[in-house]
Amino acid sequence: MRIISLIFFLVLLTSCSSIPLKSMYKLATTDPYSLKAKEFRTAARIPNDYQVQPKSSVFSFKMVVDGEMDLQESFYLEAISDTNLLKQSEDAEKDGYQLFGFKVAEKDHARLENMRDLMKKTKLKYGDKAKGSISAGVKLCRKSDFPIQDALTTLWLHFDFESGFFPIFVDQDLAKTVDKNQLETMIPVCQVIESNHRSIITNNP
Repeated sequence: MRIISLIFFLVLLTSCSSIPLKSMYKLATTDPYSLKAKEFRTAARIPNDYQVQPKSSVFSFKMVVDGEMDLQESFYLEAISDTNLLKQSEDAEKDGYQLFGFKVAEKDHARLENMRDLMKKTKLKYGDKAKGSISAGVKLCRKSDFPIQDALTTLWLHFDFESGFFPIFVDQDLAKTVDKNQLETMIPVCQVIESNHRSIITNNP
């Protein structure tokens, strides 16, 4: 399941009432066209029974002009092994849960900022006709074939080093957000797959 953590100008996956007030203010006062690739981060806290699938964290830009898709670009995010910065956030660590952090790969910095600048130019040219969005998310899998319940997930964003991480939603229960049958399909059991003639476990990125 890809968990959308942020969409500028459009809507959030979670209702506005589930976003902390300080985070709503941060989102409302952030200029997406000033985003610096080297400073962007996203992080998730998920139960120990779940795992982030390898190479599944994606950051995307989209812009629609007059209701038609005009621009679109996606970037795979790379894992951050050191989440100490996130742990400095209040109540980041929690028993029975694990933290994952992601950042834009250095090789993608220029491409991302070129796309950001192109979106800015398009917005200036078309004004309110241009609707832009930025999203980030990861795909999860279950470590065993158990029914999904109490799948409490927390997501943070990090736009710049000065303000650090801030929560988009805290302990959002996926089981109450998505239909149960659909959710179990969207969050499959982590599978053993064949790659380069050897077996690898997808819950061991």
